[in-house]
Amino acid sequence: MPAWLAGLLGSLITTLPALLVWQASTRAERRRQQLARQQVDAVAYERAEDIYQGAIQRIREDLDDERRTTGQLRERTTALERTEKRLRRRVGKLERTIAAAGLPVPDGAGEET
Repeated sequence: MPAWLAGLLGSLITTLPALLVWQASTRAERRRQQLARQQVDAVAYERAEDIYQGAIQRIREDLDDERRTTGQLRERTTALERTEKRLRRRVGKLERTIAAAGLPVPDGAGEET
Protein backbone atom coordinates (compact mmCIF):
# COMPACT_ATOMS: atom_id res chain seq x y z
CA MET A 1 0.00 0.00 0.00
CA PRO A 2 1.42 3.31 -0.98
CA ALA A 3 2.28 5.69 1.82
CA TRP A 4 -0.04 8.41 0.63
CA LEU A 5 -2.97 5.94 0.63
CA ALA A 6 -2.04 4.76 4.11
CA GLY A 7 -1.88 8.40 5.25
CA LEU A 8 -5.25 9.10 3.69
CA LEU A 9 -6.82 6.03 5.32
CA GLY A 10 -5.28 7.00 8.64
CA SER A 11 -6.68 10.52 8.35
CA LEU A 12 -10.12 9.16 7.44
CA ILE A 13 -10.04 6.72 10.34
CA THR A 14 -9.32 9.51 12.81
CA THR A 15 -11.45 12.19 11.12
CA LEU A 16 -14.60 10.10 10.58
CA PRO A 17 -15.21 9.30 14.27
CA ALA A 18 -14.55 12.95 15.13
CA LEU A 19 -17.10 14.07 12.54
CA LEU A 20 -19.64 11.56 13.86
CA VAL A 21 -19.09 12.72 17.44
CA TRP A 22 -19.38 16.37 16.31
CA GLN A 23 -22.62 15.60 14.42
CA ALA A 24 -24.08 13.74 17.42
CA SER A 25 -23.04 16.57 19.72
CA THR A 26 -24.63 19.15 17.41
CA ARG A 27 -27.87 17.18 17.26
CA ALA A 28 -27.89 16.78 21.05
CA GLU A 29 -27.30 20.52 21.51
CA ARG A 30 -30.12 21.36 19.09
CA ARG A 31 -32.42 18.96 20.92
CA ARG A 32 -31.40 20.48 24.27
CA GLN A 33 -32.15 23.97 22.95
CA GLN A 34 -35.50 22.79 21.60
CA LEU A 35 -36.40 21.24 24.95
CA ALA A 36 -35.34 24.43 26.74
CA ARG A 37 -37.59 26.49 24.43
CA GLN A 38 -40.46 24.09 25.06
CA GLN A 39 -39.90 24.34 28.80
CA VAL A 40 -39.89 28.14 28.62
CA ASP A 41 -43.05 27.97 26.47
CA ALA A 42 -44.68 25.65 29.00
CA VAL A 43 -43.86 28.01 31.88
CA ALA A 44 -45.13 30.99 29.88
CA TYR A 45 -48.30 29.08 28.97
CA GLU A 46 -48.84 28.13 32.61
CA ARG A 47 -48.39 31.75 33.68
CA ALA A 48 -50.77 32.95 30.96
CA GLU A 49 -53.29 30.32 32.08
CA ASP A 50 -53.01 31.58 35.69
CA ILE A 51 -53.54 35.17 34.55
CA TYR A 52 -56.51 34.14 32.39
CA GLN A 53 -58.13 32.12 35.17
CA GLY A 54 -57.58 34.98 37.63
CA ALA A 55 -59.20 37.44 35.23
CA ILE A 56 -62.17 35.11 34.69
CA GLN A 57 -62.57 34.70 38.46
CA ARG A 58 -62.48 38.49 39.01
CA ILE A 59 -65.05 39.01 36.25
CA ARG A 60 -67.33 36.41 37.83
CA GLU A 61 -66.97 38.07 41.24
CA ASP A 62 -67.66 41.49 39.71
CA LEU A 63 -70.71 40.10 37.94
CA ASP A 64 -72.00 38.61 41.19
CA ASP A 65 -71.48 41.98 42.91
CA GLU A 66 -73.35 43.75 40.10
CA ARG A 67 -76.22 41.26 40.37
CA ARG A 68 -76.44 41.84 44.12
CA THR A 69 -76.35 45.60 43.63
CA THR A 70 -79.03 45.39 40.93
CA GLY A 71 -81.23 43.33 43.24
CA GLN A 72 -80.78 45.83 46.06
CA LEU A 73 -81.58 48.72 43.73
CA ARG A 74 -84.73 46.96 42.53
CA GLU A 75 -85.84 46.44 46.12
CA ARG A 76 -85.15 50.10 46.92
CA THR A 77 -87.04 51.23 43.78
CA THR A 78 -90.03 49.09 44.74
CA ALA A 79 -90.00 50.55 48.25
CA LEU A 80 -89.84 54.10 46.87
CA GLU A 81 -92.70 53.39 44.46
CA ARG A 82 -94.82 52.13 47.38
CA THR A 83 -93.95 55.24 49.38
CA GLU A 84 -94.87 57.46 46.43
CA LYS A 85 -98.28 55.75 46.08
CA ARG A 86 -98.93 56.12 49.81
CA LEU A 87 -98.00 59.81 49.73
CA ARG A 88 -100.20 60.42 46.67
CA ARG A 89 -103.15 58.84 48.51
CA ARG A 90 -102.48 61.07 51.53
CA VAL A 91 -102.29 64.19 49.36
CA GLY A 92 -105.56 63.18 47.68
CA LYS A 93 -107.25 62.76 51.08
CA LEU A 94 -105.91 66.13 52.26
CA GLU A 95 -107.16 67.83 49.09
CA ARG A 96 -110.62 66.32 49.60
CA THR A 97 -110.62 67.34 53.29
CA ILE A 98 -109.58 70.89 52.37
CA ALA A 99 -112.21 71.05 49.62
CA ALA A 100 -114.90 69.65 51.97
CA ALA A 101 -114.06 72.39 54.48
CA GLY A 102 -114.65 74.94 51.72
CA LEU A 103 -111.07 76.12 51.72
CA PRO A 104 -109.10 76.72 48.54
CA VAL A 105 -106.75 73.88 47.56
CA PRO A 106 -103.18 75.24 47.26
CA ASP A 107 -101.80 75.47 43.74
CA GLY A 108 -99.66 72.50 42.74
CA ALA A 109 -100.94 70.22 45.45
CA GLY A 110 -100.98 66.65 44.27
CA GLU A 111 -99.32 67.44 40.94
CA GLU A 112 -96.42 65.38 39.64
CA THR A 113 -93.08 67.08 39.51
